[in-house]
Amino acid sequence: MAITTLLGAGFDIVPPAVLLLGVGPLTLGIWQRAVSIAVYGVLAWSFLVDLIRGIIGLNHWVLDGSVFHHMAMAPAVAPAVAPNRTTNGILAVGPAMATIGGVLLSRTGTCSGLDRDRGDSISRFGVNRRTVDLNPMSASPVRG
Repeated sequence: MAITTLLGAGFDIVPPAVLLLGVGPLTLGIWQRAVSIAVYGVLAWSFLVDLIRGIIGLNHWVLDGSVFHHMAMAPAVAPAVAPNRTTNGILAVGPAMATIGGVLLSRTGTCSGLDRDRGDSISRFGVNRRTVDLNPMSASPVRG
């Protein structure tokens, strides 16, 4: 097996990975609690479609919903040397979804760690870092 075949197979998996890496930030920007459900849901759907495709014939619209349908089964089948329109579309949609998710997340303020009412930094436990005195010799444990 030639090294070029293995490199082609490695590059062939990049578009589905880019698409899944775009679904995560987009879901994070829209609904933070559903990130794992969305990413694993797309992945599970893709596996399910590829599994059922081998058993029964599926419509091409259903097959296009699977990110794995657009990959060659390399190294058994030679991967496409030149990317086609579908691959280019997937490579464009993935970063676009990640960018939109980043913009949506920055607008909600959940990624900045700032308490918008008070304007100061808070920890993940909701304790104000500026008011907690970590010195055990101080007179009062909390200043405010």
